[in-house]
Amino acid sequence: MLRRACLIVALLLVACNIEPRHATGPKVQVAHVFVTPGTVTINPLATQQFAAYGRTNTGDSVPVSVQWSTSAGTITQRALFTADSSENDVTVTASMTEQIASSAASALLTGSAIVHKHALIAIVLTPAAVTLAAGGKQQFTTKGIRNNGDTMQVSVTYAATGGSIATGGLYTAATTAGGFRIIATQAKGLADTSIVTITAPPPPPPPPPPPPPPPPPPGSPGQVTDLAVASVTNTSATLSFTEVNDGIGAPASYDIRYAPGTINWGSASSVTQGTCTIPVAGTTIGARRQCTALGLTQATAYQFQLVAFRGTINVNAVFGPLSNVANGTTTGSLPPPPPPPGSNEPPGFTPVTDRPFDALTELGWGAGAALSLFVDLNGPKSPPSVGQVTYLAGFGGGSAPANTWLDGVNSRGYTQVYVSMWLKLSSNWQGHSSGVNKIGFVWVHGDPVVYFSAQGSGSSPLDPEVRLQNTPAGARNLTPNLANLEFTRGQWHHWEAVLVDNTGDLANGEAHWWIDGVKVGEYRDVQYSSSSQSKFWGDELSWNPIWGGVGDAVGQTQYMWMDHFYVSGR
Repeated sequence: MLRRACLIVALLLVACNIEPRHATGPKVQVAHVFVTPGTVTINPLATQQFAAYGRTNTGDSVPVSVQWSTSAGTITQRALFTADSSENDVTVTASMTEQIASSAASALLTGSAIVHKHALIAIVLTPAAVTLAAGGKQQFTTKGIRNNGDTMQVSVTYAATGGSIATGGLYTAATTAGGFRIIATQAKGLADTSIVTITAPPPPPPPPPPPPPPPPPPGSPGQVTDLAVASVTNTSATLSFTEVNDGIGAPASYDIRYAPGTINWGSASSVTQGTCTIPVAGTTIGARRQCTALGLTQATAYQFQLVAFRGTINVNAVFGPLSNVANGTTTGSLPPPPPPPGSNEPPGFTPVTDRPFDALTELGWGAGAALSLFVDLNGPKSPPSVGQVTYLAGFGGGSAPANTWLDGVNSRGYTQVYVSMWLKLSSNWQGHSSGVNKIGFVWVHGDPVVYFSAQGSGSSPLDPEVRLQNTPAGARNLTPNLANLEFTRGQWHHWEAVLVDNTGDLANGEAHWWIDGVKVGEYRDVQYSSSSQSKFWGDELSWNPIWGGVGDAVGQTQYMWMDHFYVSGR
């Protein structure tokens, strides 16, 4: 142990640049003990490393074994000193634990060092001056300054000559204007002062003048009673009417709607092409006005109706009564409808549902509030009533504006399912920027696994795809691999599909689909379900036409129509 202590002291001597000198005689006589550093200044509670060495009568520096002590604070036997919290000076002492061949062996040799503390000499109160309104608040803080320029936290007692100040320094101004002082006092008697100026509250404002009498309530916009079809072409109709008052003295605006056959205002479409496009701005009350509705079907009888309004539709519009109904038939002749395509339903399948869209809810199907019925005399399966989903201008991607569904078909236990539907997209259909234009979903094992999509963005061609999600293998896009057939805008198409669930965990499921009787896709390597999942189709069947992924917006109002959603299974 002595040898190790001596080695440590020797190392410390080297660190302090003290070169030991060794006596040449057989015995070393230590005459003095020295502590290094001999004088040091540190902060209260700080630490300082000390070392000790001996000096012989001949002037040589030699290592010595010492016992350390201190007048305050603590010191380890490895000479690491920790100061106390006071500002008092401290003496650190090293006492030799043995005498080495000394002529005064009975005398205990010691060495010492003096530790000075940085002292707190001032405190500073912040802010030094502040102006507050009566009753206002201000947070004051205080810091201490040591004689070496360091700052430190201090504990002070606050006092105020006006108003009140909390223990933590939050001051609340008095309600009387004037000059006041905030005093912070530290335990040693150090103090600082801030000046507070409290301003008088402003005089109360004069009472407001009495309000003017309320204006008379606005009237209702006027009613157009002379709406007429002035002229037609094979795809347009020009309307005329006399402009009316909006109820507050200005020309009204107009929402003009149309429908083939008999118009029903609630389900009729607003004009979205031509100068009759909603909203039609008024010009002069009493003036004869004309506008043109474009995008009509040739050789078709239409009815038109309008309503006058003021304000902004879907925000604060106020409507007048509906106008009279005007009739007009576009010129030209309809092309003969294509023969209805044959069915690719496999033999032995049992019908599950056949929704004709004669009513919003029928045959157990639920429907969202925005689903509507539309009169289409050219419906391919059972005119005139078909289902309609409307995408208003500005509609954002990532959801469907309306949907309809049937739950619980999986209770039939069918592992094979046939789906048939007649679909039409409006001629101005804008494909989502992602290219995804979803149509319907078929669920299995509690998840929407299969959906049908007319893939294409903007006005680019649309490809009929079957797409998979929520499968053990993850998402997968089944693109047409037998025929390249475009899903044409403004034209009815018959979409059929046969889905066969896989067995166990094998990828031996099947997907087949046809457009207008032409088979465009066939896959026999699909894994829809794992061995631990249900294999029965039809937890839910739905027409849920989600437009794209996220982002993008519909530029002008567009539509999707469906005539019959038929499903069978085995």
